[in-house]
Amino acid sequence: MQTHYHTNARLIITVQTFIVLILLLVLPLSLPAQILTVKQDGTGMYMAIQEAIDAAVNGDTVLVWPGVYYENLDFKEKSLTLGSLTLTTGDIAYRNQTIIDGNYNGSCIRIIGRIGLLYPEFVINGFTLQHGNGFTGGCMRILSSKGSLIDCLIQDNESLNGSGGLSVTDTDLYLSNTIIRNNYSYSSGGGIGTGLSLIVFDSINRCSIYNNYGCLGSEIRKGNSVYPLNVYVDTFMVAQPDRYHIFAEPDSSGNTFTFDGWNHKVEQSAETLYVSPLGDNANSGLSSEEPLKNIWLALVKAKPAPGQPQTIRLSEGLYAQSANQERLPLGLKDSVSIVGAGKFETVIDAEYITHFVVGDPVFGPISLSSLSLINGLAAKYALSDGSIYVRSIEGELKFDSVRIENVTSFVKGGIFSQNVEKLFISSCNFSSIKGHPLVISNGDFNGLPLMAEVVNTIIENSLPPVSFNTPDHLYFNSIYLNTYYPYTPDNKQVNLINCQITDNIDSTNQGYVTRGAIVLNQVNANIINCSFANNRAVNSQWGASVNIQGLSTVNIYNSIFYQNQPTEFGFFAPEGNKPTVNIHNSLVLGGTNSFYEPGAGILHYDTSNIDTDPLFTGYGDFPYALSGLSPCIDAGTLELPEGITLPETDLAGNPRVWGGSVDMGAYEFNPVTIGESRLQAKTPARLVAAPNPFVHELSLTVTPKTGVPVRITVHNLLGREVARLLDQTDNRLAYTTLHWNGRGSAGENLPAGAYIISLVEDGKEVESLRVVKSVR
Repeated sequence: MQTHYHTNARLIITVQTFIVLILLLVLPLSLPAQILTVKQDGTGMYMAIQEAIDAAVNGDTVLVWPGVYYENLDFKEKSLTLGSLTLTTGDIAYRNQTIIDGNYNGSCIRIIGRIGLLYPEFVINGFTLQHGNGFTGGCMRILSSKGSLIDCLIQDNESLNGSGGLSVTDTDLYLSNTIIRNNYSYSSGGGIGTGLSLIVFDSINRCSIYNNYGCLGSEIRKGNSVYPLNVYVDTFMVAQPDRYHIFAEPDSSGNTFTFDGWNHKVEQSAETLYVSPLGDNANSGLSSEEPLKNIWLALVKAKPAPGQPQTIRLSEGLYAQSANQERLPLGLKDSVSIVGAGKFETVIDAEYITHFVVGDPVFGPISLSSLSLINGLAAKYALSDGSIYVRSIEGELKFDSVRIENVTSFVKGGIFSQNVEKLFISSCNFSSIKGHPLVISNGDFNGLPLMAEVVNTIIENSLPPVSFNTPDHLYFNSIYLNTYYPYTPDNKQVNLINCQITDNIDSTNQGYVTRGAIVLNQVNANIINCSFANNRAVNSQWGASVNIQGLSTVNIYNSIFYQNQPTEFGFFAPEGNKPTVNIHNSLVLGGTNSFYEPGAGILHYDTSNIDTDPLFTGYGDFPYALSGLSPCIDAGTLELPEGITLPETDLAGNPRVWGGSVDMGAYEFNPVTIGESRLQAKTPARLVAAPNPFVHELSLTVTPKTGVPVRITVHNLLGREVARLLDQTDNRLAYTTLHWNGRGSAGENLPAGAYIISLVEDGKEVESLRVVKSVR
């Protein structure tokens, strides 16, 4: 981006050029024409402005007397001049007295021509234009036209799909002595949004543009255009705007914008900024004692020094439009992180109005952490279709300890990451989302690799997008990982580590594609210690919950795939390009019979895998934790793919690796019943078992105390005695070896799982040992 803060003589359009432009605009209107007067007291020709426009013909002037006109005007392809008495008297005071109020019922003014066929020419002079809420262009929607906007005040308008103030497309527009302020876009271009247009700012009678908000180009956004954007203003929001304030794609010379401003509203800072819902936007924001009120203003103020990332710290509390006039979605800013007070302490509520966060494009490092994002709306008409939309980010982007809950979407409901160089998601919760909770996509559009890691994250209770409730619509899945270019997935690596994907429901009506859990398309992935369970397709008897496509290579270790419907895995080989899947030390219900279209992929299924019930606890805060009878206990492996590091704790906060072994799934077993402890065993041990885990028989070496009653018992994890291996009233043995065949006292074959062997001396338990009976 080339941003200049000085006059560029080559790019200045002179006053004479302005005069020529005005003459070109006015000449067609200077032919014999009428002046149609509008007065609310009935003494003019019309009482409503639209009535006069309807009656006018090309070249006419509609002259409006003071008053508040609650109208949504449409020029209907006519070339007209619309003016208050400022037009005829030059008195700017009439601007404040002559108000066109859109009454939040659409744009205040629409001037729409026909591309390549009809370009209406207009002049609008001397109005306050407010309270419009156009779909695109809150105040004015200008398309395929030529015109001038002079001596106007454009304020307090909003737009759903971009351009809170002016939306200018395929248009030549001249702006003079006009104030554009307090306009709000739920997408891009808070004050002005433009594309394929030439906007000329009067460098003498300057406009002022400030306090507008859009997540991409808070004040101005210029889309693709061969024309330059040279901004001359009296007052702007900041002294030296960057692309957060003015986002402009390059013109035909490769320049983005030039800027020349005299005054500004907000002082920027490179220091840590503090925000509280109880703060005040008149504060400095430089300490927790003087916090700002709004996150959006902190982003405007943030100006990180080169190579020194900046942090915005949010106190606990509720941030919402109704609560503290927060403006959403938040627009991520280069090298600026947002850190809350805790996953449940800091809550950003979108109130089912809009998205949470947009970043497009941004330079990292950036993080969003320790907060909740609730009640989002990822609407199909907005800038993106993910409630958190991040695209074209160079560098590192982190989401840590973020809760995303209750989102309604038309396509992607949670995080939609597209062309992000390095993405890290850790300790996050996705819950009750209508729409794909997590989509990570990358092509070679910007030459970036795809490197993503999702750790200690739960995705649960999600449903298809709201627009997918009709039969035969697109598929739904909780996680979608894909890359389109190149066709091979080189440098496209995704790791899912210690994650839980459960109870997601697909009610769409497609066949081979995924049903509720995950799609891996053209990516290399490692799935380590994850639990996939009870993800269901309610309208299909075919397909698979985990779908692996194209030239993907997926390594699966220590994971659980249980009761996903209609089956656990499916392969898809477009144009004969088969994916490869390697599965080790995992529980797969149905084993190799759980694969839909097995011939469409290459499967390496290790003998360390098991096919049985994982015996989840099924209750409490962690229903997918392992019960003490689970065959998954100590059944994992620590021989993992190169570069994989397990987190220190599991999803319940227990040590991920204990006693040199690891369990299958996202939870490490943490017994809380008889005789169990995560403490190190006593030294020297008086109970030693081998092998452990065992299949047929266990050898137990015991060093008991002599001269006292000794009892050795076996209990299950519910505390019930299931076997007694030794019972002596007056022990005379200092050392003995016992054998246990895994059967109960009555000779019954006990189920696989964990058991506690206890040494009791003189009626007191002195040592215990956990052993695991395995099925293999």
